[in-house]
Amino acid sequence: ILNHNGGVLMSSNRNSAITARLSRRVKSTAKAIVRQSRAGGFAPERTEVRFGGEGLPPLKIELPTGEKFLIGGRIDRIDGCEIEGEKYYRIVDYKTGSADFDDTAPYHGLKLQRPLYAAAIAASERGARAAGMYYMQVQDPVVDKEEQLEKEIMKAFRLSGLTLSEPSVVAATAGDDPDNAVISTRGSKGIVEQDELTR
Repeated sequence: ILNHNGGVLMSSNRNSAITARLSRRVKSTAKAIVRQSRAGGFAPERTEVRFGGEGLPPLKIELPTGEKFLIGGRIDRIDGCEIEGEKYYRIVDYKTGSADFDDTAPYHGLKLQRPLYAAAIAASERGARAAGMYYMQVQDPVVDKEEQLEKEIMKAFRLSGLTLSEPSVVAATAGDDPDNAVISTRGSKGIVEQDELTR
């Protein structure tokens, strides 16, 4: 950090404070990823996955008019899990701002980033099934209840998004401790059928 880009991160008191805050966020998020991997059946398999150009093939879209488009991008993280003999994957997109997921946005043509990621993976890896797509907030949460520290941290880093409705997939995603679930399991919000993940 001290020598990065000519030492610009430490060139002033303000930059030093910003750097320290970012460092705390990254460390807290990394620890949360480890906790989530231990809690559920999914574990990170690939990061910074490109499609289009190097990496996975581009996503091909053909319009009714006959025009064809090739779409490329970069997926922050792909987690994997084998459930009942089948391979599943989930997509995790890191956010430094609000990580709340609006499940109606893609249906209105908004926030299509993760659905495009899922489509790109589905097109190139036909042996695997989509299990979910999520936001994960990069943060350094303030915990008020020290006696429930781990529970509060897990809650702060809970993944926000869509999960395949199959019970075995929900269980592998959420983990076996309802008090420290990786996703919210209250009600049916965010629990969807397969065609809603990969259509």
